[in-house]
Amino acid sequence: MAADFTPDREDILWRDFMKTQPEIIQQDAAFQAAFDGNAWFIECLLDMGVAVDTEGAEAPGRANMSLLHIAVEQRRHNVAEVLIRRGADVNVPDENVELILIKAINNNDAVMLQMLMNAKADARQTNEFGESAIDLAQGRPQLLAIVDPSAVPMRRPPTAGGPGQNKGL
Repeated sequence: MAADFTPDREDILWRDFMKTQPEIIQQDAAFQAAFDGNAWFIECLLDMGVAVDTEGAEAPGRANMSLLHIAVEQRRHNVAEVLIRRGADVNVPDENVELILIKAINNNDAVMLQMLMNAKADARQTNEFGESAIDLAQGRPQLLAIVDPSAVPMRRPPTAGGPGQNKGL
């Protein structure tokens, strides 16, 4: 038999908050869905009016991060794809001027990096330390080839008579 429930002051305040501030509840749900990789729920929340570039509330280490920041940080390709398709800004920095492309490079996530570059991310945009995605991709040929294809030398096929060719011996 269930015990009788008598709401206390906290329960009443929470109920009133949910009635008067549904957009905050939806935004929080969107951030949790981005973190968890729930692309279907992100789609639903965007359809309900959550802004695709909504920024998170002040939270330690996540100040003003967008939904796309969270998706990239957590390597949620499916969520990032939805957000980009729905018009998310791929160049928006968070409060610490942390760039979305740089998050993908720090994760060594070539798939995410390619997705962001296809969405016209600016690889020359700099973070608070003056570093661009191109700068941070140095020493990682696979990532550098994505953010700046001209920086990676093309491999040429060996020419006739070049090194390693046996001339009839």
